[in-house]
Amino acid sequence: MLITKKTEYAIRALIQLGLSNTEAPVQLSHLAQQCGLSVAILEQVFGLLKKSGIVQSTRGAQGGYQFAVPSSKISLIQIIQAVSGPIQLINASMDSDPLSEVWEEARQGVCEQLDRPLTELIQRVQQQKGVANYAI
Repeated sequence: MLITKKTEYAIRALIQLGLSNTEAPVQLSHLAQQCGLSVAILEQVFGLLKKSGIVQSTRGAQGGYQFAVPSSKISLIQIIQAVSGPIQLINASMDSDPLSEVWEEARQGVCEQLDRPLTELIQRVQQQKGVANYAI
């Protein structure tokens, strides 16, 4: 399994979206600036995230992106799968009987670790930056 740069960019941008502390849509240009990424890359990534139902967009001068569901309901594995596809440890053609059970158990272990809510990462970033979180 390889976490692609595109997946990393998606997670970083979604964390930044979560840190924005606004109900209003956030423009990609703002997210790109905060993450040090290009708008063109984020357009590609957010197209995939929108297609997967993780974010939604609003058009117009006040438009941008916002979470389609609360970030507490979005897991890292959902983001990875939205951007990179299903998680596999081996090529399906390499699946052999003696090892197939071991590979599947390992894949399930990885998936369990990645089944963390995005809010967990957002809170970690807030703590590192010393950002106050007044969630009620």
